[in-house]
Amino acid sequence: TGIGFQPNFVWVKLGTFADREAVFRHNSDVGDISNSFIETTDSANWIQAFEADGFQVGTATEVNTGTETYYYIAMKTSAGRFSQGIYTGNGTNNRIITGVGFQPDLVIIKNDTTAVSATFVTNKITVGNSHHFDNELDLEDEIKALETDGFKVGTGTRVNTNLDTFMYMAWKNSGTAGSATGAGLLSSLSF
Repeated sequence: TGIGFQPNFVWVKLGTFADREAVFRHNSDVGDISNSFIETTDSANWIQAFEADGFQVGTATEVNTGTETYYYIAMKTSAGRFSQGIYTGNGTNNRIITGVGFQPDLVIIKNDTTAVSATFVTNKITVGNSHHFDNELDLEDEIKALETDGFKVGTGTRVNTNLDTFMYMAWKNSGTAGSATGAGLLSSLSF
């Protein structure tokens, strides 16, 4: 508790150098389920719920071990700054996903059906090259472009496999570092 708002997106990572993956809870997650950024399926006992002033974690080592320090990012959806959603893959190349509400500067996509690592692209990455949260090479047929109201995807397993469900998170740069713009939308501390 103590973050100052009820988040609808939380990302947690063990602070010490340990073989523990970063996990996240998306606003589409139900029950006790949350997700991993690497090739792991959804799991219970990680980030269990969003609370009025924070979030609840389970007892898994990814989120809650004895005297370890964990770091988190907690956000809530904000018009023009942070958006998240889901879509069903259709296998069509150059598919544009719209409804984000702005042209994003960062997009992360996670396949919620097939256990593959998440992929991401920023406005600083050469168009067509997506990065991953594991040690795989960048691929061209994933997030292909950042669009006015969303992003364009290819046919890759991480972004558009026919009938798979995909979660996305999209951020817009809030401007000058240290600015109060977006205050109350992002909290990043350790617990």
